[in-house]
Amino acid sequence: MTIETVRKIAASTALRPYEGRHRFIIVDEAETLGEPAQQALLKTLEDLPGYATIILIATSAGAMLDTVRSRCVEIALQLVPTVEIVAAIDGPDAHAIAARAAGRPGWAIKALAEPDWRASQSEGIERLESWLRMSTAERLVEAYQRGDRFMKERKQAFQDLDRVQLIWRDIVLTSADLDQFAFDAERARGLMARSSAGMSDWYRALTATRQCIQDLTGNIRPRLAMQAMVNQWPTL
Repeated sequence: MTIETVRKIAASTALRPYEGRHRFIIVDEAETLGEPAQQALLKTLEDLPGYATIILIATSAGAMLDTVRSRCVEIALQLVPTVEIVAAIDGPDAHAIAARAAGRPGWAIKALAEPDWRASQSEGIERLESWLRMSTAERLVEAYQRGDRFMKERKQAFQDLDRVQLIWRDIVLTSADLDQFAFDAERARGLMARSSAGMSDWYRALTATRQCIQDLTGNIRPRLAMQAMVNQWPTL
C-alpha cells in the first residue's frame, strides 16, 4: 500500500457516519504500508475525530513503525493450539494441515478447501526450511537475495520471516520437552536431529529473527538486517 492509500483513509475519516454514531475503517495487510506511507498515516492517527476508529490488521506488530504503534492500542490475537485445529477440521490430512497452519485456523480451513493453494504454500514453507538447513555461506547468499527483493516483495518477506520465527519457536519449545506447546514438534525434532546446538543457540536464533522483522520497518538496509539475522542462526 502507498501514500495514496493513506490519503484515501484520511479522506474517509473526515466523513461523518450517515446512520450510526461511529465510523470504523479497517486496513487489512497494514504491514504492506511502506515507511513513507506509515509516516503519512501518523497525522491521521493524531487528529482522528471522536466518531472514527481505524483498525490496522498486520501479521506482526513489529512490521509497523514504533511511532505508529505508540498511537494505537495493540491487541495481540493469540495463535490456536494445533490439537484444537485438528479437532475443528475434518479430513484424512487434518493433522498435517493443522501442523502446517502454525496456529492459524483460517489457513487450515483454506488449505482444506483449496488443495492447489495448500500445495503452493507448502512448497514455500519447504523452501524456508531448506534455508535454515543451508551452510553459513549459502544462508548469507539467500539472505542477500531476499534483502534485494524486499522492497518489491515486502508483504511476502514479512510472511516468510513470521513463519521462520514460528519454526524457531517450535524448536525452542521442543528442545525444552514442551512438545504440547509446539505447532509441529515432529518437524522441529527433524530440524534439530543433526545439530549440536543447544537451547541458548535456538533462543538466539528466535530473538535474531524477531529483531530482523523489527529492523525491516526502520531505516536499516534489508541486506544488513537479513545478514545480521542469519549470522545468529545455529547450524542445522
